Amino acid sequence: MRIKNNIVFNALSNYVGQFYLMLITLGSIPIYIQYLDSEAYGLLGFFILLQSFAGLLDFGLNTTVGYEIASAKADTKRISFFLMVIKLIEVFFIVISILLLLLIYFNSELIVLNWIKSVKLKHSDIIYCLNLMGLIIVFKLYSTLYKSGINGIEDQLWNNKALIYINSLKYIGASIIIMYLTNNIVIYFLYQAIIACLETVILYKRFYKNISIVTPENFKKYNLFKSYLIYYYYYFFNKANQKKIILLNIESKKSLLKTLKFSLSIGYASMLTIILMQFDKLLLSKNLSLQLFGYLNVVNSINGLILIMATPIFLAYLPKMTALCTSKNYDDLLILYTQMTKITTLVTMVLTAVIVFNGAGILYVITGSIITRDWGEKIIAYYAIGTGFYVLGSVQYYLLNALGQLKPYVIACTLSVLLLVPAFYIVIKEYGVQGASLLWMTYGLGWFFLWGTWVHKKVFTNYPNYHYNWLFKNILPLIASITVLSSLLYYFINFNYSESKIAIVVSGTLIGTIVFAINSFWIKEFRTKIKYLSYPIKIS
Repeated sequence: MRIKNNIVFNALSNYVGQFYLMLITLGSIPIYIQYLDSEAYGLLGFFILLQSFAGLLDFGLNTTVGYEIASAKADTKRISFFLMVIKLIEVFFIVISILLLLLIYFNSELIVLNWIKSVKLKHSDIIYCLNLMGLIIVFKLYSTLYKSGINGIEDQLWNNKALIYINSLKYIGASIIIMYLTNNIVIYFLYQAIIACLETVILYKRFYKNISIVTPENFKKYNLFKSYLIYYYYYFFNKANQKKIILLNIESKKSLLKTLKFSLSIGYASMLTIILMQFDKLLLSKNLSLQLFGYLNVVNSINGLILIMATPIFLAYLPKMTALCTSKNYDDLLILYTQMTKITTLVTMVLTAVIVFNGAGILYVITGSIITRDWGEKIIAYYAIGTGFYVLGSVQYYLLNALGQLKPYVIACTLSVLLLVPAFYIVIKEYGVQGASLLWMTYGLGWFFLWGTWVHKKVFTNYPNYHYNWLFKNILPLIASITVLSSLLYYFINFNYSESKIAIVVSGTLIGTIVFAINSFWIKEFRTKIKYLSYPIKIS
């Protein structure tokens, strides 16, 4: 089996997977709203929030797996060390999973009584759902681990094929159950737990099949866990190799400490990132009724598309950037990073503009509710701007990740949390969800401009003019062009939200496509490709 590792190929396959996920996610929302009770849908929103905070449990180890396997591909001496790391992580996750399940089991009633504001749903059903949520989160912990490894080894086509099947079962299967069998929210979560288990098993098998491809022959002969024990047993009990094992232990300890430091940095940074992006939703889940929180979940789902559409680019570029950093090829790294940021800007800002100018229409199409549309019109726009610029600022995180130097990101996130958490608490108490959306927009803009400047000046010390050229020649002109063109198109089309849902979808899609196509010409690689297709080189 040959694993494709072309950046464009991986990016396209990632986009197919993410675009499909986007379609079925948005397509399932109207079905959930129609067939589930409003409080049941609100409970689903609470589960999504819980899943976000569950990302704290991996302590950055999932990202570490992707980094280590990408490094091992560039330096085969690290493969044995990688196998040791993955086994240690799996054992650690077993402990975390048991603790999580016990924590939810013994505190579910307390959560129902003191946090979730429910009138119609039975407390016993909510408690049962909370326990199923814990089980789903445990499976997700492992599936994300193996998914990171599969992406790191650049088997991204298979990964996206598998996720299309899995997500079809998650969303389409659940929709069929809700429409034709039962709309009981307990059955819904039970079904999702079964699918989560299936996903984990499938990704586990593929991950270890990929590992066997790049593993030395003495690891292929046995089950990976057994072969690893045999490998070290040989060194421990063969006196002729005692010097080798001493040296191996020293190198392993050094590598393990380095990896642990990197993982803790990622884990700490991930914890802060989750707090930054979800703390306002956590406060609002207590302040809003389950019904209103369900509406907010729709807004969050739409704005979450910005991150969903940017992620394929990051996943496609990160392994290559990591390999270039491992081989210390910084000139090519600079070229690749600049290319990634321009493409990310194009995709992120076009989608942000579509949501900002047509957010009310999107809300109406999904929910069919004029009340929800009017309630969320400004909220969705403010959140979209903040999320768009925050995601655009995340490109520097992936640069630091590839370099294995996350200290600047840790410092920036720490300062952000210290500033934003009390600010959210005060603003939400006084101004509610609209105040929270305005604050997030302000933070997103500040993050993009201040954080990006700091990282570039710190990392690209040998390229003193890089940040100026990056910001004023590549990024800001593209953002301005997207904004102006989107404004003009939406102004002249004169959107009327009383139109049919199909008209709103077609018009919004058409405008987004036009803006994307025209602004693609800002990217040199795209212009070169078009020129080549128009005037192919003829070889006589």
